[in-house]
Amino acid sequence: MTQLGEMVAAGFVDDFDVDCPFHEKKHTCDDVKNNYLAGNATALGENLDGGTSDTSTVQRGSASPDNTYRSPEKFVDPDEAYGEAEREVQIVKGNDDCIYPVAYSAHHLIPAKESLKRAAKLHKFIDKGKGAICCNLGYNVDGNENGVWLPGLHAVNSKGLDLWGAASTELPDDEEVGRKSVKRAELEDGTTKWSYSPLDGPKPSDGPAAFSPTNMKWMYVQAAMNFPLVGTRQFHDRHPDYSGKVCEHLEDVATVLEGLLGLGGVNPSCKKCKDAQGKPQPPIALLGMLNGSSRWFRGKLVGHTRDSTYFTSSWCGPMAPAPALVIPRKGNKSAPR
Repeated sequence: MTQLGEMVAAGFVDDFDVDCPFHEKKHTCDDVKNNYLAGNATALGENLDGGTSDTSTVQRGSASPDNTYRSPEKFVDPDEAYGEAEREVQIVKGNDDCIYPVAYSAHHLIPAKESLKRAAKLHKFIDKGKGAICCNLGYNVDGNENGVWLPGLHAVNSKGLDLWGAASTELPDDEEVGRKSVKRAELEDGTTKWSYSPLDGPKPSDGPAAFSPTNMKWMYVQAAMNFPLVGTRQFHDRHPDYSGKVCEHLEDVATVLEGLLGLGGVNPSCKKCKDAQGKPQPPIALLGMLNGSSRWFRGKLVGHTRDSTYFTSSWCGPMAPAPALVIPRKGNKSAPR
């Protein structure tokens, strides 16, 4: 186990062969390594859909030893992979079958403005402008390792079909960006005009009634979260609680790094640090910590529709009912328990 054992044990970073995070095998200090920390969902979506080392969070040369921390993830944009007629869910309202589009947007697993920007203790280990390191770490918050596609409201709120009936707040990092849904003109037989029922009902801020099985809003959210072509994942709208928890985690990462440095600003157990002249190198292993954290957060959002701590919508938080447990039975593919 390395000096980063605390983070390894927590599952936030792989067990890389690192004795000191403040050293590359061969370090060249230059200004080529930039950081991209502002956050833009359009760029994140393009990088997710691209999924190559060129769209990674790691903005450093591919031949560098720190390529160890680059682990590109490719996730095809569901709005591109499936036509709007395929991205539809059915909701039964009385005797009527109601059909609605589902649309996805790119979510920053480490939010830029509401988490990374607010984790002030970490900035000195990323940005050379803070005066603590000799050059930039080279981290891109819009890299593919830091993203996931989540279903959201923009297909049915005022940005889409305007069926939600309640004002939607703007999302951080422009995450409400997505393909605009359009009304289907007619049914498949070409004769009956297509119509949509409003998605009426209370929101989680209105209390437990929001999770009534007859609430059209809740019915839509559940259907979108369990859309079979993409797979189960949390819903996506304003997520201040999620962003706050991620910010706390980033501050904890900074505390771990600070703990490796003595009062003199060097790692007392590292001979290279003690012998080095000038400012410390950027803690290259932080790239692995950040990408490991993103993978861990993705595991909280994909394959689940609720979490008591890491939830990207109030529809997915502690108030949300736990989904029914499905267990296989002999002669049946599955049965609710």
